[in-house]
Amino acid sequence: MITLRRSFWILWLLVVAAAGPLRPALAEDLPEALALQLNSGVAAAGTDEEIQTLTVLDRFYRERDYRPLWVLETSSGPRAQELSGLLIAADLDGLDPSDYHVEEVTALVAAVQPENLARLEVLLSLGLVRYAADLGQGASR
Repeated sequence: MITLRRSFWILWLLVVAAAGPLRPALAEDLPEALALQLNSGVAAAGTDEEIQTLTVLDRFYRERDYRPLWVLETSSGPRAQELSGLLIAADLDGLDPSDYHVEEVTALVAAVQPENLARLEVLLSLGLVRYAADLGQGASR
């Protein structure tokens, strides 16, 4: 069952993400790493659903010149930390946190290298898409 608090946080994350960057333009390393991460993810995806989601994310990020939504230029930042906290606590909504790559996300929250930040960005976006879909479909453990 979706709690009102959870619905608020999901809505807040989507609004904040859509509002645009809270920082100056990024160095080129992170957008390039993000583009590479998305392209290599599509090539390595194991299911049709993964391919479809990564293709949509790639198109979305391409329209933004591969500027990230969640991470900052040299750290995970507050948006990434808020979203990772939501995914980690998915069990409060009867969902399995491991479905949202929380172990890898947790390990990457302290990242500073563009490649790792790009990986975190993709995992967070994938996690949010799946989390919202699972809540919408009433999925539970």
